Amino acid sequence: MCSLFGWTDYAGIVPHRILRKLTQALANAAEERGTDAAGISYIRDGEVVIYKRPKAAHKLHFNPPDGTVAVMGHTRMATQGDKSLNFNNHPFAGAAGGTSFSFAHNGVLWNDRELRKQRFSTKYRDTQMKENVMWALGIEESDHDSRLMLSCHNGHMTKNQSSVATFLGRFLHDDLGDDYFAIGTDFYITKDNLPGKNGREVHKFCSDDPLAYQVKYSDENMCYLDFSSVPENDPVYEKIHNPMKTGSLGEQYNLAIKLVKPFYQLNLTPEDMYDAMILVYEANPTEIWTE
Repeated sequence: MCSLFGWTDYAGIVPHRILRKLTQALANAAEERGTDAAGISYIRDGEVVIYKRPKAAHKLHFNPPDGTVAVMGHTRMATQGDKSLNFNNHPFAGAAGGTSFSFAHNGVLWNDRELRKQRFSTKYRDTQMKENVMWALGIEESDHDSRLMLSCHNGHMTKNQSSVATFLGRFLHDDLGDDYFAIGTDFYITKDNLPGKNGREVHKFCSDDPLAYQVKYSDENMCYLDFSSVPENDPVYEKIHNPMKTGSLGEQYNLAIKLVKPFYQLNLTPEDMYDAMILVYEANPTEIWTE
């Protein structure tokens, strides 16, 4: 197992020659837990400096310059990553925004390959999104006695996971039950502003949504439908409790989406996906400002 060592002297009390000897003595003592590589990091002229080599600490000369106020060091017992490739050794360089830093760690992740696969999965993404939502909801409930409204693509918020690549709505519904109220949106005809080979282009689609089609006969071109308010003897009740066509467009476009409707249509039961819907007969594209 590796070892971490270091010191701080922000008050500048300890003479430089003592700190230099201390750095080497700590590194040599830390060899007990790793002789495959060693390194230190410190700040010089406002820049992060990292010195490391694939050698035991006692074979190196650690000499942080006069004026150094903090040193972080590491001795390595290699478990994963070839020690001869110095980028595998500690400390490592990092950055957050415009701020540079260095870091080192002790221990090993034996399942790092599995974690990397999980890290880039949509299920992992939505798991993290759900945790963020629950954190924000907790603040709203405790500090403001309020609720939280989310705005996202239909696929992310459906209660029944209407897409194989999105999980957020299902996760929230599983955790919150009836306290999660999902409002879907749909169109009958839409002119959508989508990215293409020559920049953004407007394309026209038809969802075949029978409920959105009925909005054609309203004065507003849109309506809000709360499923709980629909009586069982209303023809709409049968529609929302059985599979029907709805649209589902994302931020992508290709010829297959244009020509093959199942690429942008769902055929699921609305009541399984949502608690309510905002229905639009004809939707117009958002104008994208480029300046």
